[in-house]
Amino acid sequence: MKRKIWRLLVCCLLLIAFSSIAYGTGKLKDMEKQKKDIQKQINDSLAELKAKKDEISQINQEILKYNQQYVEVQGVLDVLEDRLVDKKAEIAQTQEELVKAKQKEKVYYENTKDRIKVMYEYGNTEYISVLLESDNAMDFYNRLEYLNKIVEYDKGMLTRLNQIKESIQETEGRLIIERAELEHTQAETLIRQNEIENIRVLKEQEIVKAKQNQAFIEDHIAQQKKEEAAINKKIDDYIAELERQRKAKQKTSNLKFKAGLLKWPLPGYTYVNSPFGRRKDPITGKLGAMHNGTDIPAPAGTPIIAAADGQVIHAGWMRGYGNTIMIDHGQNAKGQQVVTLYAHCSSLTVTQGALVTGGKTMVAKVGSTGRSTGNHLHFGLRIGGSWVDAMNNTSK
Repeated sequence: MKRKIWRLLVCCLLLIAFSSIAYGTGKLKDMEKQKKDIQKQINDSLAELKAKKDEISQINQEILKYNQQYVEVQGVLDVLEDRLVDKKAEIAQTQEELVKAKQKEKVYYENTKDRIKVMYEYGNTEYISVLLESDNAMDFYNRLEYLNKIVEYDKGMLTRLNQIKESIQETEGRLIIERAELEHTQAETLIRQNEIENIRVLKEQEIVKAKQNQAFIEDHIAQQKKEEAAINKKIDDYIAELERQRKAKQKTSNLKFKAGLLKWPLPGYTYVNSPFGRRKDPITGKLGAMHNGTDIPAPAGTPIIAAADGQVIHAGWMRGYGNTIMIDHGQNAKGQQVVTLYAHCSSLTVTQGALVTGGKTMVAKVGSTGRSTGNHLHFGLRIGGSWVDAMNNTSK
């Protein structure tokens, strides 16, 4: 029964080792699909990033346009301000001229009133005496004409002064209206400038938000590219592993057990405390238990060397044996498969599929894992599916 179990175990291990390439092909396809999915996500993110950059560029163009409009409106405001200053100066000058004209009119008007008042109080005797003092008729008419001209002058002067005052008042009114129109235009221009400034501020805020989104997308793309790099490395490593397995399988198929004795697996430690054959079980103490290997005690961590050239077909935990290495050495001259086993190891230094050289390659270190009562190496040998005494086939 035990022989059947071990024969089945070895066959399963060999089957797993040599079918991994076929399994790996399907797994590689899955990773390639995962890579394509990541690449599609990266392309989608790049398209989104381009759209975001285009959006930022468009907003920047709009900001430049509004900046230009702002400068143009400011130029208009500067011109309006200069015109308002000039208009206010004109109004001030006109008002000053109006004050002078009113004062001049008032003075002349007062003088005229005084003459009229004198004429009223004293009658026309003064004017008549002036006329009567004439030397002759010609002189009389000359004096009369002179007096009339004085009266006409007063009348004309008052009329002209009034016209000047009205003209100045009209100019003042026109200038005030023009100033009001300029102030109205200035107010409307300021409103337009404020609108432009508000739009520009909003665009700046859009830029900030868009750049934040851009940074988020760029970070996302960087993360996706890391994932792509990771899956690429995983694919490369897996392809390399498949190639290694392919080469190892090719070598294993040509692997032949070299005739002769096996190399001793623990150089420097030759004492055997439990040989191959029936013995008392060290755990249960029952008699008659079959011991399918040779126990060689050694300090923990002592290097364990491969007994012959071959390929590792198992490197891991095995029930009862703890950390275990199994090496396939190929077929002997009789066509029988030769396999060695190294059990209870503290640690393993090779992996499944590794090729080893007899007497040189360290495959593990001595320990006491599994069903063990102390640090030692359980060294087993199977030929043709049956356990045999390794001491009859090993050179110390």
